[in-house]
Amino acid sequence: MSRTLETSFWQALVWLQCERKCRTPVEFFSTIIEQLDMTIAEIAIDQPINSRLALILIDSATELLTHRSCEQYVAHRRPGQRLSA
Repeated sequence: MSRTLETSFWQALVWLQCERKCRTPVEFFSTIIEQLDMTIAEIAIDQPINSRLALILIDSATELLTHRSCEQYVAHRRPGQRLSA
């Protein structure tokens, strides 16, 4: 594993652990922005393995945003209200 890729891998793990602790919207979105910034750095390296890592980071950010949106949708519905598309 290259030194750059190893560093990026550990940065991604630290970010994921930090994301679980974020409670305020500002903390949450700042971690998303940091992750997307890491994605840009990975794409700039222009190696296939770094591009794959960038894709994983984008997928993770998208999943987190979708999950948060679903949590907010469920939290703001009336009791007994069925979920609909």
